[in-house]
Amino acid sequence: MPQLPTANAARVSLLHGAVGVGEHHDSDTARHHLYDWMLSGLVTQIVLELDDFANVPLGETVQVLGFIDNQWGNDIGLLDLWTLAENLNIEVRGWDPGDQLGLTMAQSLAFRNNQIVASFINEHAPGVPHAAVPNAVGVVLLFGVGHFGPTPMTINMLLGDALPWVDLH
Repeated sequence: MPQLPTANAARVSLLHGAVGVGEHHDSDTARHHLYDWMLSGLVTQIVLELDDFANVPLGETVQVLGFIDNQWGNDIGLLDLWTLAENLNIEVRGWDPGDQLGLTMAQSLAFRNNQIVASFINEHAPGVPHAAVPNAVGVVLLFGVGHFGPTPMTINMLLGDALPWVDLH
């Protein structure tokens, strides 16, 4: 799917499958929209630009999210989204292995995006990659906007350009 033109178009797309939300880390515009979508009941799962924290003790998760939030100073931090998700029983995932030593920035981004897409497909449509997006109604992938776009190694293109995405800066 091509880039969606507005936040409202992304909101409507959540009714039909997963949506990529590209944020600018120094702006919380995307997080404001996501927060509203969560409160309205549209969001079933959030995938954050973090490593897998499923087996990390709660205290450590809170510390990591707080540290990241302090770097950017947004009104709505990742910890706010995580806390709201916990209160609303919305699953939160982290599938991003982070930058890889010894790789260029482009190579590292490609590696990360491949890992993210593999995890997404494994969770939402094992063995049937083309079904992952429509099977994932209400799933929001919140990543820096550089993870989406028309180049071959972006998340949406690795999913066969099936993932609608929006740049909310």
